[in-house]
Amino acid sequence: MGRSKSGRSQTAQPSDRWALRAGYNLGDSPIDEGSAFASSSAPATIENVATVGVGYRIDDRLALDVTYWHGFENEVSGPFQAPSGPVPGTEVTLSNEADALSTTLSFRF
Repeated sequence: MGRSKSGRSQTAQPSDRWALRAGYNLGDSPIDEGSAFASSSAPATIENVATVGVGYRIDDRLALDVTYWHGFENEVSGPFQAPSGPVPGTEVTLSNEADALSTTLSFRF
């Protein structure tokens, strides 16, 4: 299965101290129907991600950044896999959605 990824981000700097950021990422889930059962312990199915952030430069050496990240829900289904192969009439469904908030305080030496 081929993997593709594309995205776009934009930064606006309304002043010397402030930076506003936004982005969007579209990719393929690394899990396909054939590997859904084997991946059930780590369902990395997210394909679409949106981010927003703000940065504030406190002085020439100190900056504060806050970012919010949202991975939109995505679902992948496939059959239960036995050692002999897929089991007819069975289905495993993986679903994942995620949110993250991060804060970074950076200091330049």
